[in-house]
Amino acid sequence: MMPRDLFFTGAEGYLNQTDLTASCYIKNFTHWNKMEIFKEDEPAITLYRDGEYNTSLGNVIVTTDMKPDIFYYAINMLFTTLSCSDKGRYSCAVDGQFIKEATVVVKTLPVGKPEIDLNGTIYGNRNVDFSCTGYTGYPVGKLKWMVQFETDADFRKYDFFNTIREQHETNCYQKEKKTVNHEFGIKWNGARLRCQAENSTDYDEVQIWLMPRDLFFNGGQGFEGSTGLSAKCSIQNFTHWNTIEILKNDISVVTYTANGKTTSNLDSGVSIIPTSKPDDFYYDVELQFNNLRCNDEATYTCNVDNAFAKQTLVTVNTPPKGKPTINLKSELYDNWDVTFSCHGNSGYPNGSLGWKVKYEKASEFIDFEFENINRQLTDSNCQRTETLEVKHLFSLDWNGAIIRCQARDSEEFGEVQIWLVPKGISFTGADDYLGTKNLISECIIQNFTVWHQLTVTKDNKPIVTLLNNGSLTHSLPDNIVVSEERKHLQVALSMRLNELKCENEGNYICSVDNELSSTTNIKVKTEPKGMPKLDLNGNIYGNKDVIFSCSGYPGYPDGKLKWQVKFERDTNFRDYEFTNTTRVYDDKGCEHFETVTVRNLFTIDWNGAKLRCLLPSNTEYAEADIWLMPRDLVLTNAVGLLNSKTTQMKCSIYNFTTWGQIEIYKKNDSFVTLTSDGKVNYASKKVPSTPNINALTADLELNFDQLSCDDEGDYACSVDGMFTKSSSLIVKTLPQGKPRLDLQSNIFSNRKCIIYL
Repeated sequence: MMPRDLFFTGAEGYLNQTDLTASCYIKNFTHWNKMEIFKEDEPAITLYRDGEYNTSLGNVIVTTDMKPDIFYYAINMLFTTLSCSDKGRYSCAVDGQFIKEATVVVKTLPVGKPEIDLNGTIYGNRNVDFSCTGYTGYPVGKLKWMVQFETDADFRKYDFFNTIREQHETNCYQKEKKTVNHEFGIKWNGARLRCQAENSTDYDEVQIWLMPRDLFFNGGQGFEGSTGLSAKCSIQNFTHWNTIEILKNDISVVTYTANGKTTSNLDSGVSIIPTSKPDDFYYDVELQFNNLRCNDEATYTCNVDNAFAKQTLVTVNTPPKGKPTINLKSELYDNWDVTFSCHGNSGYPNGSLGWKVKYEKASEFIDFEFENINRQLTDSNCQRTETLEVKHLFSLDWNGAIIRCQARDSEEFGEVQIWLVPKGISFTGADDYLGTKNLISECIIQNFTVWHQLTVTKDNKPIVTLLNNGSLTHSLPDNIVVSEERKHLQVALSMRLNELKCENEGNYICSVDNELSSTTNIKVKTEPKGMPKLDLNGNIYGNKDVIFSCSGYPGYPDGKLKWQVKFERDTNFRDYEFTNTTRVYDDKGCEHFETVTVRNLFTIDWNGAKLRCLLPSNTEYAEADIWLMPRDLVLTNAVGLLNSKTTQMKCSIYNFTTWGQIEIYKKNDSFVTLTSDGKVNYASKKVPSTPNINALTADLELNFDQLSCDDEGDYACSVDGMFTKSSSLIVKTLPQGKPRLDLQSNIFSNRKCIIYL
């Protein structure tokens, strides 16, 4: 006897890895009803003994392997693209009794560069809290510290004693924060500290400096004539120094020695203020500008013992002066490509001229940047003169717009209003329901000082002609009235549709002297009508891949039929889109007829559902109830006495819409076959058979006219070699004859006997 076995193999892979498989399979289970796979104790896949299965897993391809002749059955889960939601604990059970567990593990690599939160310059108290944060890889990645002391040739791993590790996972990406409290000893001075994730080459690095020497020089800017501006040079943590020197444009102007002596060749408008705090190793020299002048502007340099130096700027600002001037004419005829300019004092040193625009229908000015612009700057004696030269193609949007040129931080501006006089043509159409009254389609031309002929064509055929001398001719239907109106340089040609008809629909072009033209359309619409027709038999047998259609009049010109469904679990209908859909349209006389053909594989979720095909108005629809009829195959067991003439074994199939052959065989030897056209074919041993074929059912019955011992055994019935059921035939015999007792009636002395029966 072979023991029953249940195996469940999990899976492990990286996020977005493709074609990863987990399998559950059983061996030597001769009798079972269903295999189930659960994810985190929730049903995910159910496989029934007849090969049918269902699943709630969306991105998993489920396959089965059924080998009943060796009692082997398997469920395979193919993860086409591994996602974070696939991870977790899975369990496989057979009839709810035999259970094995497996795990699907989703891994990610470290992402990006970690970040160290540590200022490398450490003053005074060297007991410091710092941290590193980064994505370490899921599920087992970690951050690590690497250090290279000044005496080391390379980096090495370093474990801080007082460390707190925090990890958070989101969508299979693990973020870790590693917080450290550490007192840095002198050996750390100049050391390089790195933080990086295991199995990653990305890292963040900081260099440690304990109480470094610092030199600062801060300048500034102010307006000419202002007071209070200063430039200060300060040094920190210099335990030994001799001279602090300040240079203006590389010329020495101030010296300050460690013994407190100060010398300067600056004029009286600049005060020299030194500060000394030797206990803190802090010293500074401040230049204070009492009345800022243009000649104070310079690049200043502070150096210590000609070994350490820093530079700064002192800048003298001046505001914009005067009103900029614009060189641009106000009136521009047609669409002109114009070159114009603005010139003015924009303010020193960072001032700039800019453009503002207020379009005719706007309520306020907005900043505007021209694309093709040339800027020329001239800086002299703390004054800036600027010229903006622009090349621009003005369009009709600019008609009536006001253009301003203005310096930043100035209230003064130059401006000009633009007037464009272009030639133009416009043509409005109509779009309304059949029978609508008093619609207007109008062609308007503007700013044509000279023109000869205005023409309207429909579908490339002239229907209206208006000459400049007032002559008007047309070939319009009776429901259209044409008229013209002239105002200054504007001519309007109007077509009034007293009642919209289908024949009015079309493409219209209005043109003037073959120079300019405008196109429009007159469109006719009609409401949906009638009731859709749904061609679908609600009872779906066997193969659930069904082609069906719905047709109707959803409204002209672009109405569409739509689907709604109410599954058994739903309380209301909801819109539904089938994936495999073909729409065919037939438009005649402003009527829009549509046929929607669908090919759909109906799964068990559809059983008992209601399907509607609706017009866009949702008021008229056709409806069908969906019922799924499963295919089934049954082979009866048989028991009979030896030589019996009444023993029968029947193979029956149900709800097979198509089939080719039913075959009954014993130990792989065919007994009899029945084809779908009713023909019975016997093998070497002929057993009387009774076929019975109906619409969706068929029977093939074996009638053993004289049961023999050779007839006993395992039988199987198959449909087209794909669907198989097994059964057994047992031959019984009755007791025969009288048993014989081999024992003497007289037993002497030794009473131990062997009795044969």
